[in-house]
Amino acid sequence: MSDSSTRVCIDATPLDTSHRFRGIGTYTAGLLKGLEGCEQKPPIIQLRIGNGQEIGISSMETLKIYRPAWPRTRLRWMLNEVLSPREIKKTKAMLFHATDPRSIPKKRGFSLIATAYDLIPLAFEDYYARFYPWDERLSYRRSLQRFREADHLIAISDATKKDLVHYLDLDPDKITVIPLAYDADLFKPVQRPVPPEYGVPERFFLYVGAHDRRKNIKYMLSAYAAIENQVREKFVFAGKLTPRELKDFNAWIDEFHLNGSVLNLDFV
Repeated sequence: MSDSSTRVCIDATPLDTSHRFRGIGTYTAGLLKGLEGCEQKPPIIQLRIGNGQEIGISSMETLKIYRPAWPRTRLRWMLNEVLSPREIKKTKAMLFHATDPRSIPKKRGFSLIATAYDLIPLAFEDYYARFYPWDERLSYRRSLQRFREADHLIAISDATKKDLVHYLDLDPDKITVIPLAYDADLFKPVQRPVPPEYGVPERFFLYVGAHDRRKNIKYMLSAYAAIENQVREKFVFAGKLTPRELKDFNAWIDEFHLNGSVLNLDFV
């Protein structure tokens, strides 16, 4: 085991939760990939949820931790609150990087860096935080407190940094903006059509993302419906939907008479 004075622990558990389908999982995977390619870096150990499955993604040293499959999101943070500090202590790391805002541990013998993606539930409280169940509200308040306690924060945009300063009254010098990048191995021009099994037409409008209320997918579909008869393009949706979200999505397609004009690829 390497010298603990330089040892860094990174929360890679978003690769093992529902985050793997969303931005936080993509961020975490890209962070590990980028760090692994660095010639000069401190010794790094990643936390992963084992649960018996094979752990891949990175060749970095890994500490497998246990979390039950249930609860998946609600109340899981309470387990993290109790277990995470002692798990991080096992790694003998002097610094912990929290990639999941809902799983930021309390500092106990290590320095703490946390990535802040946004403060949307706080900035749009009428749409989000106010309607959270009691345990989710408590979890979110705790994550905001952890932002205040962290030694340093990474914000993914200037807008997020401004929100951290405005809503949490944080010192701007405590926050470094590191904009998100993209994976050049995945996103690049290709000289071939979309694989035919997707059924994507030659010309199309594309939406990629989640179904969160702030995305306003219903309004986007209504806008497309207003011009559908005037354009050649179909509407292609790519994103993970829960059964309830899929029901809403299909209801909007019926409401705007878009059957045959919208293609839902689900998660790609």
